[in-house]
Amino acid sequence: MSRLFFVVPLIFLVAAGAQAQEKDSPQQEYMHDAIEMVKLGYGEYHGTHLRMSHFMTEEVTVAQAQALVRLVPSYNAFVGDLVATGLARFDGRVRGVRFGRRGSPVLEILLPHTQPGNGFPADKTGQETAGARRSADDLLIGFSKDDVREGKALRVQDALLVAELRQMFEGRLLADGFAYSARLRKVVVRWD
Repeated sequence: MSRLFFVVPLIFLVAAGAQAQEKDSPQQEYMHDAIEMVKLGYGEYHGTHLRMSHFMTEEVTVAQAQALVRLVPSYNAFVGDLVATGLARFDGRVRGVRFGRRGSPVLEILLPHTQPGNGFPADKTGQETAGARRSADDLLIGFSKDDVREGKALRVQDALLVAELRQMFEGRLLADGFAYSARLRKVVVRWD
């Protein structure tokens, strides 16, 4: 009887531990849902006759966006594996990515937050990102302190990043549309 007394609690503890491991973090749960959304949105590639012609995921990291775009093997000039490889170049340099469909594939690439007053990239807490000041200082040769305060430094950094994004997505990955919004701090890339 004493053996049974110890076995039952042990089984309970193992089962409770397994159940605790099954619970995902909110980010993991969202990513699971985003994958299902993309699979439904591009149902023609995932064995269903259903599809959503207009949807957009929430903001995800570049690595997560790479997983999502790979779910779409190809759509006109869009090739999921190539787009995922192109996105890798911007990991750590953009705030996040949204992926979806507006009839055809579309990416929204969110530009970094900036720290008010200096135009240098910052994380969500407003702290300058590592190395941002050093790389931005190299860009500021010829700009006065007044230029920096007026936001010209931000425009230079944005212009360089946007030009690189344009070269990647329009030049190499054959996107049909490319739009930049300084006000919304994002680039929208689409393949028709």
